[in-house]
Amino acid sequence: TVFCDYKGILLIVYLQKGKTMNSKYYCNLLGLLDVKIREKRLLKKKRIVFHQDNARVHTSVLTMAK
Repeated sequence: TVFCDYKGILLIVYLQKGKTMNSKYYCNLLGLLDVKIREKRLLKKKRIVFHQDNARVHTSVLTMAK
C-alpha cells in the first residue's frame, strides 16, 4: 500500500504474503499515515483532502468511523 501527496511518497507498507487486507488492518494503516502526515506538516494548519476508491475496506463501518 502506498500513500503519497503532491510532493512524493509518505508511506509504503507491504502486506505479508498470504494475508488479506481487511478493515482492521486498513484502519491501522490510517493510524500510521496520520503519524507520517503530522511529522511532515508540523505547524501547517490547512485541511487535508484524503482521496480513496470505493474498495470494501475503504467504505466499511469501522473505516468510516476512523
